[in-house]
Amino acid sequence: MIERVEPEQLRARAIALKNEGFAMLLDIGGVDYPDRPLRFEVIYQLLALAPRVATLAEVGTPKRYQLTVAVGGATPTVPSLADLWPSADWAEREVFDLFGVQFSGHPDLRRIQMPTDWEGHPLRKDYAVRGPAHEATPLPSFPSKSHVPASTPA
Repeated sequence: MIERVEPEQLRARAIALKNEGFAMLLDIGGVDYPDRPLRFEVIYQLLALAPRVATLAEVGTPKRYQLTVAVGGATPTVPSLADLWPSADWAEREVFDLFGVQFSGHPDLRRIQMPTDWEGHPLRKDYAVRGPAHEATPLPSFPSKSHVPASTPA
């Protein structure tokens, strides 16, 4: 099932889903839609685990749930769920690092993949292809390998 919620409703809905048996947060992802007023979507993938020993048929058909939150603005912010599911900690840091979405209440929101002095967020659609520091540097006169004859060893 897929459900869209407002950022203000996210924590309450997440707590309700956890109480309904969705005990595992599988992943958190981000998507950038630059043409939309609410530019970013944060997507939470949840899994309900059986509270008892499952039959073979039940093992192959787990209950899954997707929560989607749309945010926009200069500083897009959603509440952190790291206190509900510890697996949210690094996943929220990754979305922050690559998309720039802030997670209010996160215990340690800092870059996780890019260097600490990196400028910008590389998975945003408006991010410079070569990175902000390299855009000022001119491309070489032979940007492709077309100047190298075929079957030349590396």
